[in-house]
Amino acid sequence: MTTRSITRALVFCMAATLALASAGSHQAKADGITTYNPNLPPQDAIGGEAAYVAQNSVSYSQYGVELPFPFYHFQFINIQVTPVGPNELASFDSTLSGVANVGGTLVPYSLTGPVDVTTFGNVGITTGTFAEQMTSMDLTGMVAGHSVEIVLDPTQATMGSSMITDLGAGPLGPDLYNITSFFDVFTELSIDGGAFAPGSGGVAAVAAAFMDDGRGGALLLSACVSSHQAAAQPGKGGGALRPGRFRSPRPLHSQR
Repeated sequence: MTTRSITRALVFCMAATLALASAGSHQAKADGITTYNPNLPPQDAIGGEAAYVAQNSVSYSQYGVELPFPFYHFQFINIQVTPVGPNELASFDSTLSGVANVGGTLVPYSLTGPVDVTTFGNVGITTGTFAEQMTSMDLTGMVAGHSVEIVLDPTQATMGSSMITDLGAGPLGPDLYNITSFFDVFTELSIDGGAFAPGSGGVAAVAAAFMDDGRGGALLLSACVSSHQAAAQPGKGGGALRPGRFRSPRPLHSQR
Protein backbone atom coordinates (compact mmCIF):
# COMPACT_ATOMS: atom_id res chain seq x y z
CA MET A 1 0.00 0.00 0.00
CA THR A 2 1.48 3.33 -1.05
CA THR A 3 1.74 6.38 1.17
CA ARG A 4 -0.81 8.15 -1.05
CA SER A 5 -3.37 5.33 -0.77
CA ILE A 6 -2.86 5.13 2.98
CA THR A 7 -3.46 8.87 3.27
CA ARG A 8 -6.57 8.65 1.07
CA ALA A 9 -7.99 5.81 3.18
CA LEU A 10 -7.47 7.67 6.43
CA VAL A 11 -8.87 10.92 5.03
CA PHE A 12 -11.96 9.05 3.80
CA CYS A 13 -12.49 7.51 7.23
CA MET A 14 -12.13 10.86 8.96
CA ALA A 15 -14.63 12.44 6.54
CA ALA A 16 -17.09 9.57 6.98
CA THR A 17 -16.85 9.77 10.76
CA LEU A 18 -17.42 13.54 10.69
CA ALA A 19 -20.40 13.04 8.38
CA LEU A 20 -21.95 10.63 10.87
CA ALA A 21 -21.38 13.05 13.71
CA SER A 22 -22.87 15.98 11.81
CA ALA A 23 -25.99 14.00 10.94
CA GLY A 24 -27.44 14.84 14.34
CA SER A 25 -26.96 11.95 16.80
CA HIS A 26 -27.66 9.33 14.15
CA GLN A 27 -25.82 6.82 16.32
CA ALA A 28 -25.83 7.72 20.00
CA LYS A 29 -24.86 10.34 22.52
CA ALA A 30 -22.98 9.33 25.63
CA ASP A 31 -24.66 11.92 27.88
CA GLY A 32 -27.42 9.65 29.13
CA ILE A 33 -31.07 9.60 28.15
CA THR A 34 -34.11 11.76 28.79
CA THR A 35 -37.30 9.89 29.63
CA TYR A 36 -40.62 10.10 31.46
CA ASN A 37 -39.77 6.68 32.98
CA PRO A 38 -37.28 6.80 35.87
CA ASN A 39 -37.06 3.03 36.25
CA LEU A 40 -34.02 0.86 35.56
CA PRO A 41 -32.83 -0.46 33.19
CA PRO A 42 -33.18 2.76 31.17
CA GLN A 43 -36.16 2.64 28.82
CA ASP A 44 -38.61 4.79 26.85
CA ALA A 45 -35.88 7.22 25.82
CA ILE A 46 -36.97 10.42 24.09
CA GLY A 47 -35.33 10.83 20.69
CA GLY A 48 -34.24 7.22 20.29
CA GLU A 49 -34.09 3.82 21.89
CA ALA A 50 -32.42 3.32 25.27
CA ALA A 51 -29.17 1.41 24.81
CA TYR A 52 -25.77 0.79 26.34
CA VAL A 53 -23.12 1.78 23.80
CA ALA A 54 -19.62 0.31 23.94
CA GLN A 55 -16.84 2.90 24.19
CA ASN A 56 -13.97 0.53 23.42
CA SER A 57 -13.22 -2.70 21.60
CA VAL A 58 -12.74 -6.19 23.00
CA SER A 59 -10.98 -9.19 21.45
CA TYR A 60 -11.07 -12.92 22.10
CA SER A 61 -7.66 -14.15 20.95
CA GLN A 62 -8.52 -17.84 21.31
CA TYR A 63 -11.04 -17.51 18.50
CA GLY A 64 -9.38 -14.72 16.51
CA VAL A 65 -12.44 -12.52 16.97
CA GLU A 66 -12.64 -8.83 17.78
CA LEU A 67 -15.70 -6.71 18.51
CA PRO A 68 -14.72 -3.18 17.41
CA PHE A 69 -16.64 -0.34 19.00
CA PRO A 70 -19.23 0.96 18.73
CA PHE A 71 -21.59 -1.91 19.43
CA TYR A 72 -24.95 -1.77 21.13
CA HIS A 73 -26.80 -3.54 23.95
CA PHE A 74 -30.45 -2.55 23.63
CA GLN A 75 -34.09 -3.69 23.13
CA PHE A 76 -34.69 -4.32 26.84
CA ILE A 77 -38.00 -6.20 26.93
CA ASN A 78 -39.99 -8.46 29.27
CA ILE A 79 -38.66 -6.50 32.22
CA GLN A 80 -39.43 -7.93 35.65
CA VAL A 81 -38.32 -6.05 38.76
CA THR A 82 -38.24 -7.80 42.14
CA PRO A 83 -37.46 -6.05 45.46
CA VAL A 84 -34.79 -7.87 47.46
CA GLY A 85 -34.52 -6.06 50.77
CA PRO A 86 -33.38 -2.49 49.97
CA ASN A 87 -32.26 -3.52 46.47
CA GLU A 88 -34.01 -4.27 43.18
CA LEU A 89 -33.31 -7.20 40.87
CA ALA A 90 -34.22 -6.47 37.26
CA SER A 91 -34.47 -9.43 34.87
CA PHE A 92 -35.05 -8.75 31.18
CA ASP A 93 -34.35 -9.91 27.65
CA SER A 94 -32.01 -7.93 25.41
CA THR A 95 -30.14 -7.71 22.09
CA LEU A 96 -26.45 -7.15 21.38
CA SER A 97 -25.65 -5.93 17.86
CA GLY A 98 -22.58 -4.75 16.01
CA VAL A 99 -19.99 -5.78 13.45
CA ALA A 100 -17.32 -8.34 14.39
CA ASN A 101 -13.85 -8.50 12.89
CA VAL A 102 -12.97 -12.12 12.14
CA GLY A 103 -9.52 -12.40 10.59
CA GLY A 104 -9.97 -9.15 8.70
CA THR A 105 -13.53 -9.90 7.54
CA LEU A 106 -16.35 -7.72 8.90
CA VAL A 107 -19.31 -9.83 10.01
CA PRO A 108 -22.56 -8.28 11.33
CA TYR A 109 -23.96 -10.02 14.40
CA SER A 110 -27.05 -9.90 16.55
CA LEU A 111 -27.26 -11.92 19.76
CA THR A 112 -30.21 -12.12 22.15
CA GLY A 113 -30.76 -13.38 25.66
CA PRO A 114 -31.53 -12.70 29.32
CA VAL A 115 -29.76 -10.30 31.69
CA ASP A 116 -29.98 -9.84 35.47
CA VAL A 117 -28.98 -6.55 37.11
CA THR A 118 -29.09 -5.68 40.82
CA THR A 119 -29.49 -2.01 41.74
CA PHE A 120 -28.45 -1.31 45.32
CA GLY A 121 -30.47 0.78 47.75
CA ASN A 122 -33.13 2.11 45.38
CA VAL A 123 -36.31 0.46 46.70
CA GLY A 124 -38.81 3.26 47.30
CA ILE A 125 -36.37 5.89 46.00
CA THR A 126 -36.83 7.47 42.57
CA THR A 127 -33.83 9.78 42.15
CA GLY A 128 -30.20 9.60 43.21
CA THR A 129 -27.03 7.72 42.35
CA PHE A 130 -27.15 3.95 42.71
CA ALA A 131 -24.44 1.32 42.46
CA GLU A 132 -25.30 -1.62 40.23
CA GLN A 133 -24.01 -5.07 39.38
CA MET A 134 -24.80 -7.15 36.32
CA THR A 135 -24.96 -10.64 37.81
CA SER A 136 -25.97 -12.67 34.77
CA MET A 137 -25.97 -12.36 30.98
CA ASP A 138 -26.34 -15.09 28.36
CA LEU A 139 -26.52 -13.87 24.76
CA THR A 140 -26.72 -16.35 21.88
CA GLY A 141 -27.26 -16.42 18.15
CA MET A 142 -26.10 -17.70 14.79
CA VAL A 143 -23.36 -15.67 13.10
CA ALA A 144 -22.10 -16.60 9.64
CA GLY A 145 -23.35 -20.15 10.16
CA HIS A 146 -21.77 -20.62 13.60
CA SER A 147 -23.43 -20.69 17.01
CA VAL A 148 -22.10 -17.89 19.22
CA GLU A 149 -22.56 -17.31 22.94
CA ILE A 150 -21.37 -14.42 25.10
CA VAL A 151 -21.63 -14.59 28.89
CA LEU A 152 -20.22 -12.66 31.82
CA ASP A 153 -16.70 -13.54 32.95
CA PRO A 154 -17.25 -15.29 36.32
CA THR A 155 -13.80 -14.25 37.57
CA GLN A 156 -14.45 -10.49 37.33
CA ALA A 157 -17.44 -8.56 38.62
CA THR A 158 -19.36 -6.41 36.12
CA MET A 159 -20.11 -3.28 38.12
CA GLY A 160 -21.75 0.00 37.22
CA SER A 161 -23.71 2.98 38.43
CA SER A 162 -26.81 4.94 37.46
CA MET A 163 -27.71 8.52 38.33
CA ILE A 164 -31.37 9.53 37.98
CA THR A 165 -32.17 13.25 38.02
CA ASP A 166 -35.65 14.83 38.08
CA LEU A 167 -35.78 17.55 35.41
CA GLY A 168 -39.21 18.84 36.38
CA ALA A 169 -42.45 18.83 34.38
CA GLY A 170 -42.07 18.00 30.72
CA PRO A 171 -44.20 19.13 27.75
CA LEU A 172 -46.64 16.24 28.34
CA GLY A 173 -47.19 17.14 31.98
CA PRO A 174 -45.39 14.46 34.04
CA ASP A 175 -41.82 14.99 35.17
CA LEU A 176 -38.94 14.27 32.85
CA TYR A 177 -35.85 12.45 34.09
CA ASN A 178 -32.26 12.28 32.95
CA ILE A 179 -30.54 8.93 33.44
CA THR A 180 -26.80 8.59 33.10
CA SER A 181 -25.52 5.06 33.51
CA PHE A 182 -22.45 2.95 32.85
CA PHE A 183 -21.12 -0.57 33.30
CA ASP A 184 -17.64 -2.04 33.01
CA VAL A 185 -18.57 -5.34 31.36
CA PHE A 186 -16.27 -8.39 31.42
CA THR A 187 -17.26 -11.20 29.09
CA GLU A 188 -16.35 -14.60 27.68
CA LEU A 189 -17.02 -15.95 24.17
CA SER A 190 -17.81 -19.45 22.94
CA ILE A 191 -18.20 -20.50 19.30
CA ASP A 192 -19.88 -23.74 18.23
CA GLY A 193 -20.00 -24.98 21.82
CA GLY A 194 -16.25 -24.61 22.38
CA ALA A 195 -14.53 -23.55 25.60
CA PHE A 196 -15.31 -20.05 26.82
CA ALA A 197 -12.50 -17.61 26.08
CA PRO A 198 -12.16 -14.46 28.21
CA GLY A 199 -12.15 -11.07 26.56
CA SER A 200 -9.07 -8.87 26.42
CA GLY A 201 -10.51 -6.53 29.05
CA GLY A 202 -13.59 -4.77 30.26
CA VAL A 203 -15.90 -2.89 27.92
CA ALA A 204 -17.00 0.54 29.14
CA ALA A 205 -20.68 0.78 28.19
CA VAL A 206 -22.69 3.96 28.71
CA ALA A 207 -26.43 4.59 28.43
CA ALA A 208 -27.53 6.63 25.44
CA ALA A 209 -30.49 7.25 23.17
CA PHE A 210 -29.71 5.21 20.08
CA MET A 211 -31.18 5.80 16.63
CA ASP A 212 -31.56 2.33 15.10
CA ASP A 213 -30.73 3.04 11.44
CA GLY A 214 -29.81 -0.50 10.46
CA ARG A 215 -26.26 -0.32 11.84
CA GLY A 216 -24.97 1.36 8.70
CA GLY A 217 -22.98 3.84 10.73
CA ALA A 218 -21.48 1.12 12.91
CA LEU A 219 -20.50 -0.83 9.82
CA LEU A 220 -18.86 2.23 8.26
CA LEU A 221 -16.90 3.00 11.40
CA SER A 222 -15.74 -0.61 11.60
CA ALA A 223 -14.66 -0.46 7.96
CA CYS A 224 -12.63 2.64 8.77
CA VAL A 225 -10.93 0.77 11.60
CA SER A 226 -10.10 -1.99 9.11
CA SER A 227 -8.60 0.52 6.66
CA HIS A 228 -6.56 2.12 9.42
CA GLN A 229 -5.21 -1.24 10.60
CA ALA A 230 -4.42 -2.29 7.03
CA ALA A 231 -2.49 0.93 6.56
CA ALA A 232 -0.53 0.23 9.71
CA GLN A 233 0.50 -3.23 8.48
CA PRO A 234 2.19 -2.88 5.05
CA GLY A 235 2.75 -6.12 3.21
CA LYS A 236 -0.05 -7.97 4.97
CA GLY A 237 -1.94 -8.82 1.79
CA GLY A 238 -5.62 -8.05 2.26
CA GLY A 239 -4.97 -6.04 5.40
CA ALA A 240 -6.36 -8.70 7.76
CA LEU A 241 -6.62 -7.53 11.33
CA ARG A 242 -5.03 -9.33 14.20
CA PRO A 243 -7.39 -9.43 17.18
CA GLY A 244 -6.26 -7.48 20.20
CA ARG A 245 -4.42 -4.70 18.37
CA PHE A 246 -6.75 -2.02 19.69
CA ARG A 247 -5.80 -0.19 22.83
CA SER A 248 -8.88 0.38 24.93
CA PRO A 249 -9.34 4.02 25.95
CA ARG A 250 -10.03 4.90 29.55
CA PRO A 251 -13.67 4.24 30.41
CA LEU A 252 -15.79 7.32 29.88
CA HIS A 253 -17.00 7.43 33.47
CA SER A 254 -13.46 7.73 34.82
CA GLN A 255 -13.26 11.18 33.22
CA ARG A 256 -16.35 12.59 34.90
